[in-house]
Amino acid sequence: NFSHLDTNMKIFDATGVFLRQYRYPLSLAVLSGALTGSAFPPVNFPWLSLVGLIPLLMAQGHAKSLRSAALYGFTAGLIAGLIATWPLSTAEAWSGWAVVTSEQLAAATIYRWWFLHGIWLLLGLSVGIFWAFFAMALYWCPRRNRPLNIALLAPVLWVLLEWLRVQITMGYQWMMLGDRLTSLPWLAQSAAYGGVWLLSAIVVAINAAIYIMICYRNIARFWLPPAVIGIMLVILATAGAYRINRLETPQPGVGVAAIQFSKGINTLRDYTKFGMDKHYLRFIQQAYERFSKRFDILILPESVGFGSMSLDQSVSTLLPEKRTSNIKQWSEAFKPLTKDAPTALILGMDTIEKGNDYNSIIIWTKDGPVGRYHKRQLVPFAEYKPDISRFFSPSGKSIYKAGTGAQLLELGGLQAGFFICQEVLFAGLIRDSVLQGAEVLFSSGNDGVFSSPAVADVNDNAARIRAIEAGRFIVRAMKTGRSAVITPTGKEIAYAETGKNGIIFSRISPLTELTPYVRYGDWLPILFAAILMLWLLRNSANIKSNGKTADNNSTDNT
Repeated sequence: NFSHLDTNMKIFDATGVFLRQYRYPLSLAVLSGALTGSAFPPVNFPWLSLVGLIPLLMAQGHAKSLRSAALYGFTAGLIAGLIATWPLSTAEAWSGWAVVTSEQLAAATIYRWWFLHGIWLLLGLSVGIFWAFFAMALYWCPRRNRPLNIALLAPVLWVLLEWLRVQITMGYQWMMLGDRLTSLPWLAQSAAYGGVWLLSAIVVAINAAIYIMICYRNIARFWLPPAVIGIMLVILATAGAYRINRLETPQPGVGVAAIQFSKGINTLRDYTKFGMDKHYLRFIQQAYERFSKRFDILILPESVGFGSMSLDQSVSTLLPEKRTSNIKQWSEAFKPLTKDAPTALILGMDTIEKGNDYNSIIIWTKDGPVGRYHKRQLVPFAEYKPDISRFFSPSGKSIYKAGTGAQLLELGGLQAGFFICQEVLFAGLIRDSVLQGAEVLFSSGNDGVFSSPAVADVNDNAARIRAIEAGRFIVRAMKTGRSAVITPTGKEIAYAETGKNGIIFSRISPLTELTPYVRYGDWLPILFAAILMLWLLRNSANIKSNGKTADNNSTDNT
């Protein structure tokens, strides 16, 4: 019976045909994914973002059908997504504030490893799907005036798909191509006008311009679209240079300090009776004793205490009483330190208010506790369970309630806004604080739940973009790094390296001017959607004819 042999030979022949037909464009797609993914941490070569999409555009030019275009886009996106989102899978050892035995921790770690790597794979697949749509949309681009169409449509499509991906993934602005432009500060200032969306459009436009110069050099006036893109880049860079010069002029301000410290694994002996980490208490004492003249506001990271602090004597329904402290106990400990302090001590801590659990920032002055900020954007699977995960979660029992509103507070004449940890990935949240009147922004966080330091690099880079978008100084205190004082131009004027303990000092100034992005929000995706609709109406006939036949003699194939 040779039927099985015949079947195997047919499969072998089909595989050979597939490889011969798709080997070159698939190789380009793989290269594109590797280059673009390597622009992000942990590899972190930002300049690769300026050329990473060129191989994908070349592979798309070889597509013989819509299906092959989707294959190339998906392959590139999957590889890029898996590289860039891998650090998110490294939180398997985090156990929250639960007191667990070594056996319990080992079992939970194994479970979280599988769970987080499953999430990582899903994120990679989601990136692949969106890149597939990008490649398919470009495939339908008419062959007539193709360089011009590519130069226009590539940035438009990319921004719209990036915006859609953010909406689907609970609003997180992760793996944003525009974030890579912080290494080019003149161009990065464009975020003040159009947010990270404009930065992403710039990156894709640069890729498109180089691609056209390489693949369409034999076509008349091929240089025109790249020239237009070049002129626009010069205009944006000039505006950015002017903005940097205007905003970085030294001004009198308020002294700030941020403490960065992490021991690694803590035991109950590392905490006071009321639950504060003894190391941080000593840091505060030393800061006030030795450096009190250098700062007016001192900020500590998130999670400087064990358990939760009750703000109003109420009791948590989730935590045992022995894990609950009282805000009066903390105030008594801080009173000798802050009695002569001109402004404030800020720290991150789990709290209880009206019987609800919150992830919070608490603010003390010489008059005692004067305010708090409850985190508004909670982390799915860790701080709350989304509807899709009713029966599983990678963390312990911590379920928080989200805060509402900007929750601003006046500190020594400053109108201060706050955000916690990964809230830095939500541009709309920070924009809302500035619209409500925030003149400076303070943030506490703890990226140490991830064993990969790349997560700290991603959030630090996002904070620099948020500072430009908001036009405000941002002061970040992170448990393992990277703590920094960031100017409204995205420049870090003081910082502590990831993984190192210490205290940083600088001065900040209150600002009231609203950037165009703060005033008008996500106007660019809306404009790009209108441009795409007009383009579709104008080119509908050409799109239909392009869908019937593929131009095998495209200049891309040269």
